Amino acid sequence: MGGVFSTSGQKTTTVFSQIPAENEVAPGIKLTNAVLNKISQGDSGLTNQQLNEIQNQYNAHLESIHASHEQEKAELIEKLEQVPVPFVDESSASRVEALRAAAEAVKDASIKVEEERRQFLQIQEEEKEKIIEKTAPFFAPKEITSPCEDLISQVTACYRENPRNSLLCAEVVRNLKAGVEEEKKKYFARAASA
Repeated sequence: MGGVFSTSGQKTTTVFSQIPAENEVAPGIKLTNAVLNKISQGDSGLTNQQLNEIQNQYNAHLESIHASHEQEKAELIEKLEQVPVPFVDESSASRVEALRAAAEAVKDASIKVEEERRQFLQIQEEEKEKIIEKTAPFFAPKEITSPCEDLISQVTACYRENPRNSLLCAEVVRNLKAGVEEEKKKYFARAASA
């Protein structure tokens, strides 16, 4: 395993001591010897002019950031100087009294907030109950009845008794048809009145 060595006092450490295998810079990522040599020699493949240009651009960018921070700092200091400083009474009794008043105000505010919260929860619970009452008919199970149930059973029995002579059941089928028509009329009359 290759690497750059440095000494500090008596201790010698390897910069690449954490590399798992030869030329492996991270698990599963290997570099060729040429790339490792370029990195260790500091050869980036750029000319000195290109490196100087990049360094100059970087320095100019840092200077612009520094200038904007200085300008921001000056603006904030100017705003801070414009804020009036309240008169401070140095007597400890008045400071203690002011602290007590502030603590009492905070206590009163927290009691008020708790009471408002309690009222809100109560109103919310009442509204929920009202909504449940209003929507219960929509979600309640409906009693399902089959209209003309007796006529249907008569038709079924007739067809069982006369599997080869279904015309003998014509009268029973007419009665079922009349019963269904009657139930339809009742249903539409209820729907229209609702």
